Amino acid sequence: MYFLRRIRFRHILLFFVVTGIYLFLCLATAFADSAILVWNPPTTNVDGTLLVDLAGYRVYHGTSSLNYTWDDDVGDVTTYEIHGLTPEITYFFAVTAYDTSWNESEFSNEVSLMRYSLDVNKQGIGSGTVISTPSGIDCGTDCSEVYNMGKIITFSAIPDMGSQFNGWSDERCSGNGQCILAITANTTITANFDMISPITITAPAGGERIASGSIYTIQWSAPMEAINFNLLYSLDNGVTWQEITPDPVTGNAYDWTVPAPNMNQRDCLVRVIGSDASGMKVAEGISNATFMIEVLRVITPLNDGILTSGVYYPIVWLTNATSEPVAESELFYSIDMAETWIPIATLPGNPGVYLWEVPFVWSSTCKVKVRLNDAARKREVRDVSNGTFTIQPYQYQ
Repeated sequence: MYFLRRIRFRHILLFFVVTGIYLFLCLATAFADSAILVWNPPTTNVDGTLLVDLAGYRVYHGTSSLNYTWDDDVGDVTTYEIHGLTPEITYFFAVTAYDTSWNESEFSNEVSLMRYSLDVNKQGIGSGTVISTPSGIDCGTDCSEVYNMGKIITFSAIPDMGSQFNGWSDERCSGNGQCILAITANTTITANFDMISPITITAPAGGERIASGSIYTIQWSAPMEAINFNLLYSLDNGVTWQEITPDPVTGNAYDWTVPAPNMNQRDCLVRVIGSDASGMKVAEGISNATFMIEVLRVITPLNDGILTSGVYYPIVWLTNATSEPVAESELFYSIDMAETWIPIATLPGNPGVYLWEVPFVWSSTCKVKVRLNDAARKREVRDVSNGTFTIQPYQYQ
């Protein structure tokens, strides 16, 4: 009598990895998911004999446990990707093996894929952005995402200038710190942003030249509830900020020891953040326009001046505090509006003045540049004369 062999498949481990794909249909975009199934190949039959005629596998899946709607003959592979799965629907997967006589094993262990939607709402009269880690939510513009069950997501709320984050409105997230969630169901979280009162910065108001290393008095006006103030400055028009003082100050003025950057900085701003007695941020302000922190200034030649070839003329420059001691000064001139530079001299130290023998050229678009180097020539401060001046031979006077 002939008996069908049964392949031992009960203890095969089946894993899945979820990936996302996008289907573009005409002008509409549909989002679908796929599951990558990975399993261990069987090695014995049910009776314990060695399996020598394994031919392939069938992959089953459906939307209810042990009741599979779809199946695919995938051949002799141990990895298979199923496409077209709908987000927010739970799918169940199992695999069988078959031999060269088409005897099919029992189902493997069943694994399931559950995905849930997460939506972010924003409330209040203020504005800001909520972002997730890992990436996915950037709300902003992208306030919804679908995640695998059990995925742990961290959300951060970042208020815009003039707004503040007042916390989360959700039983699973509270306070005004980060929100950390394990995804177990369709979830909505709400971030609250409110406007804050303005602070008016009266000094610097914008356009000033402030010497590096000097003492400059920052001044501002603020609402009555703001009693403590944090001060910051920016060298790049507000892209990044640095503390002026690590601790809050009181009053409406502060004597700032201006830092010495590596070079003249023309895009500087000051920011003042006010908080109440409990430490809550209640007001904020920023300079109306940028100002300069000046390390070096070329004073002469003067704008629109006329220099005569062959005559000695003093090049004068003013140096404020520098980030490193100055080891040498390099001087250059240009006759083409700073397109090209011609060396004049390299001087030890930083004398601040050099008697220049004006060259025999003729140009009305001349400039002078001074560059200061430290001992390692790794940091330099440079400035160019304001406007242009003229060099002309004597006979043209």
